[in-house]
Amino acid sequence: MAESSPDNAIAHSETGLSPRQIAFFRQYGYLKIPGLFNAEEMAEFETGFEAVFQEHLQAQNEGLMHIKNSPLHVADQPETRKERFLIPGVTEYSARLIKLPEDPRIIGIVESLLGEDYIFRGSDGSIFNCSTSWHYDFFNDPFEKTSLKLSLYLDPLHHDSGAIRFMPGTNADNEYTRNLRRVFNFRGDETPEEVFGIKPEDAPSVTVETQPGDLVLWDYLTMHATFHGNVRRRQIGLNFTQT
Repeated sequence: MAESSPDNAIAHSETGLSPRQIAFFRQYGYLKIPGLFNAEEMAEFETGFEAVFQEHLQAQNEGLMHIKNSPLHVADQPETRKERFLIPGVTEYSARLIKLPEDPRIIGIVESLLGEDYIFRGSDGSIFNCSTSWHYDFFNDPFEKTSLKLSLYLDPLHHDSGAIRFMPGTNADNEYTRNLRRVFNFRGDETPEEVFGIKPEDAPSVTVETQPGDLVLWDYLTMHATFHGNVRRRQIGLNFTQT
């Protein structure tokens, strides 16, 4: 059964993660850093995010992706629908967001896990009107290179309102994790009900509840999902990969 995670984040400094944070991330494939950004900073990010989405929604331009009826997205609440609005490169469209990938706190985290040689693969902004099925973010990248997703959620998220869940340790590549990725990945031919007799939301996992200002990061390989998500859940994502 999923459960709320402890705040596994010892006090963070702008120079990087602590050895215990690094060890936790490498073992379990995810990490939460509470209160990395203060209320004033989050208000700036939210204003920039909303302005970018308002402009793109009004213009209906090619920079806005309106994803509907994807098997990744789940409508598991009465008011939700299988729908997500996504803007690749969201930070590039706003003076309030553009410096976020270069923030010393972000750079310190990334360098702690990837070293000084890494690639910034861009940002993304999402408005979810759905939940998300179990999946991992590795697409065409080799498993031997670590890729990171850093996420800021602009809304308070809890176990019953769409907080992200992880299967700890699935960042490793072995028979155990490959089996989980095969069964739980939304593109798979087998379902958890068929193989294990459980619903996807009942998979053993950890729910990481967040408040605005918290940062959650994970290895691309780590299996993750959201359930019981409300409409208009907002996320800013930053992506980095080892060279």
